[in-house]
This record gives sequence, structure tokens and C-alpha cells, in this order.
Amino acid sequence: MEKIVFSPSQQKANEYYGGPTVGDSEEFWMGLLAIECKRQWDAQSTGIPAYVVDTGTLSGNVTQSNSLDATVHLALHTNAGGGNGTEAWARKNLLGVKSSGGTKLMENVYPFIAAVSDMPDRGMKWSSGYYELNHTKAYAVIIEYLFHDNAAEAEEMRKSIAEFATATVQGLCKHYGRGYLPGGATVPQPKPQPKPKPKPPAPSIVIPPTIHRGAHGSVVMRLQRALNAHGYRLAVDGDFGPKTHNAVIAFQRKNRLAVDGIVGPKTWKKVLS
Repeated sequence: MEKIVFSPSQQKANEYYGGPTVGDSEEFWMGLLAIECKRQWDAQSTGIPAYVVDTGTLSGNVTQSNSLDATVHLALHTNAGGGNGTEAWARKNLLGVKSSGGTKLMENVYPFIAAVSDMPDRGMKWSSGYYELNHTKAYAVIIEYLFHDNAAEAEEMRKSIAEFATATVQGLCKHYGRGYLPGGATVPQPKPQPKPKPKPPAPSIVIPPTIHRGAHGSVVMRLQRALNAHGYRLAVDGDFGPKTHNAVIAFQRKNRLAVDGIVGPKTWKKVLS
């Protein structure tokens, strides 16, 4: 039976930039993220149970994940060390052989997370040195959402818990071959029914400005990340050059949009959905 574990960082000492001296830590914010990931996943009504393991220690989280017989283990972290951006890690052994299951999980989930932030996409990586990757029975991936010692990224993480949780759940839906349901699944009511409750509104999308070949900057980077989440393989470099133009043309043709290479409101809405 498939089971998902969300394992938040247990690093209380990793304080977020610019926050109070106590409590504004990696452990605190990743704990909130894990709870929100579980809430949003449960709302999808997939029949696959999800758990938050938050024991106070890394080894305790691994032990509890193994005792649950989890099949997917997502370790939720923020990074440090003076860098910036988002990255993910899966396991490889000492001979350099990559975990096929962990790699597949990472390839399905990570692009959605990288597409959420305007910060650099540091990519997918493999390691033989991480305890959580080496000691879980489940296929495991470590996600480093942002850098908490970077002022802008610490603030983005604080404000974007729900958005990052949505991206994580979208990736899990793709991993399991299920369509993502914005707002969660509708649970049928027993008959006779009271007045029907209105369906939750779909999340509103703020449409970026229209861009085309020759454009540069963070808006182009957002487009490139969004296209990568749909299976394209673009360098996230902020340059709307020939490769990005060709990817836009292919995306428009596939989705029955006007095939003109211009990313206007209709193309933005489709690529960000």
C-alpha cells in the first residue's frame, strides 16, 4: 500500500534571516509546511494516506517513517551557506548508481516547486552522504525550498507556505498519475441534501506581462520554469531566445492556442495552470 511521509527539518538552531532570536527557525517553518502539505494532499481524496513525522530528531523522523512502511518520503528543508535558490536531492550509492525510484519521485515533484519561486533553479542532484536518503526504506527526496540565511528568500518562505505546499502536492499528483484538483476533491453529501455548499473557488492566477522573443529578466525565468514543469528542458537564464521561443510554439500548438510565439494572457494562464 502506498503511503506518503512529510518529514520537516528538525533544525531549531537554523534561524531565518531578520527574524526574532527564538522560534523563527527552519524547524518551525518546515513544520508548518509539512502540515499544510498533508492538509492539501488529504483534500485531493486520492485514497493514499499521508503522515507528518515530527519527532524532534532526524533519526526519529527516519525511524517513524520506516515504522509506517512509507513508500514515499519527502524531507522538507531550507538551505544555508550564502547561496540562493531551490534544489532537490535523491540518493546515489557509493558506486554512483542513482536510485531509480528516488530519481523518478524527484523528477515528478521538483519542477513544480522550482516553478513557484522567482529565485534561481539550482536543479536536481544526487548524494550518497545524506542520512535521510540512506536510511529510509521509502523512496526519499530532500527538497531545499530556499535559503533561510538570504533576506529575500527567508521572507518569501514565510509568506509562501501555502503556495509551496500546493506545488509539492501538484508534483505528487503527477507522480501518482492523478489530475490535480484545485481546492481539493468534492465530497458527495448523503441524500436528502441540504442546500449545496458552493465549490471552493479555483486559486486566482496573476497574469504576468506579455513577452516574446528577445525579452529578458525574471519574467522570462518564470516562464522557463513553468515550461519545464510541463516537461520542457530549458536553461532558466532569463533569455527569451530561440530555444524558449520554440518551446512556447510547441506548448501553444499542443494546447490549441494561437501559435505565434507570444506569451500573452491566454498562454500565461495555460502554462501556469
